Amino acid sequence: MIKSIRNYIEQHKENTLYLTIWFVVFTIPIMAMLLRITDTYEPFNWNHVISAWKILALFFIVFLIHNIFLLPKIVYQKNANNILLFYLFYLFFLQLHNIFFILY
Repeated sequence: MIKSIRNYIEQHKENTLYLTIWFVVFTIPIMAMLLRITDTYEPFNWNHVISAWKILALFFIVFLIHNIFLLPKIVYQKNANNILLFYLFYLFFLQLHNIFFILY
């Protein structure tokens, strides 16, 4: 069992690292809320955590789109259109980011 887990991690180092980093990023709001309630003796407010998760989910989706679709096109196909596609994606993300923060 442990050997198979080690083999999986060895074969998928990059994905395991991404999973670990995103797990830590998504647990930070919970840890921050736990630290906040121990100092002020207020109840745990899930609304703050969920609102932080909404913002983080947007960045996670952009990260997935980048890694699955854009990065292979930019790295493996040396083409000027791919660079243009990357910049259009970046501008689209900036607009999503602005709209998201205006709504919330």
